[in-house]
Amino acid sequence: MTNYKTFEKICEQCSKDFIVRRSYVRFCSSSCAAKYGNKLRYGLKLEYSYSPVPCEKCAITPETKYSSGRFCSSKCARSFSTASRRKEISQKVSDTLRTKNTLRIKNKKEKVYITKICSCCNSEFVILANIKNQKKYCSKPCASKVVNSNPEKRAKASQRMIERNINGNFIQSFGRRVTYDKNGVNIRCDSLIEWCALEDLFQSHGVNGIKSIERSSARIPYEKDGIQHAYNPDFEARLSNGTHLIIECKSEQHGKSDTWKRYHADSILKRPLLENYCVMVGAVPVWFTQKTRKDLYAMIQKLSQHPPAAL
Repeated sequence: MTNYKTFEKICEQCSKDFIVRRSYVRFCSSSCAAKYGNKLRYGLKLEYSYSPVPCEKCAITPETKYSSGRFCSSKCARSFSTASRRKEISQKVSDTLRTKNTLRIKNKKEKVYITKICSCCNSEFVILANIKNQKKYCSKPCASKVVNSNPEKRAKASQRMIERNINGNFIQSFGRRVTYDKNGVNIRCDSLIEWCALEDLFQSHGVNGIKSIERSSARIPYEKDGIQHAYNPDFEARLSNGTHLIIECKSEQHGKSDTWKRYHADSILKRPLLENYCVMVGAVPVWFTQKTRKDLYAMIQKLSQHPPAAL
C-alpha cells in the first residue's frame, strides 16, 4: 500500500485546520476559495481602487461603481446619448404613430347595420348588413316556435323519436341509460327509475306472475299550445292473470332550468292522458317515480357506478 505525504494547513478564509496532499493548497474547500476571491474582487478592490464621481447625467454621486463609472445606473447611461435630441425623437415617434392610426382607420371597413322585423313576434331587431346574414327572427326561441308550429314537421319529428325509442337508439336527456338483464328478461331502460320500475314489477308479481314485458309501442295523440303531439309510454306488461299494465316512469327531481320546467309541465299533462287511454284499451295505468320505491332507488343509486344488471 502506497503512503502519501500530507501537509497540515490553515485555511486563509475560515482559519480552519485541514490536511492535504499538496503543499500549495491555501483553502480547506472550494467554497472558502470562492468567498476569499469574491472578497478581494468586490471588497478590497472597491475599497482601495474606486473613487466615487458624480453621474454625468443626473449629477448624483453613487455609492457603488456602475460600468465604467460615468453614470450611476443604466437609465442614465441610455438616456444620456439622446438627451440633446429628446424633443426631436419624441415628435418623430408621435408622427409615426399618428400616421399608422390614420391608415388603419382608412383601411378598416365601416360596419353597416340594418333594422328588420321578426317574422314571429313582429318586434324590431338590428343586425349587421351582410349578404350572408339572412336572419328572419330576433332570437332562437322565435325561430324554434315558428319551425315547431308546422304540423307536418312536428308529426315527422314525433314519429322519428318514437321509432328511435322502439329501436333502442333514443338517448333520454334525463337519467342514465342502462339495461335490465334479470329474471330472464333483457330490456333497455332510459333511466335508473325505469330499471327500478321493472325490478319492482318482478318483486311484486314474481317471475311466474309476468307473462310478457316490452317497450310500449302505444301512441297517444294530444294537443298542446295549438300543436299536435304524440305521447309514448315506457313499458307494457301482461300478467299471468290477464291484467294489462301500461307503465310510465317519471322523475320528481326539480331544477331551475327551463328544461326541467317543461318536463314537469308535460308530466302533469300526460298522466290524465295515460289514465284515459288505459280506460279505452282496458289496461291498468302505472305511474312510477323514485318516490314509489325509495329503498330500491337508493340502492341503485349507490351501485350506479356498476352495471345494474349485475345486481
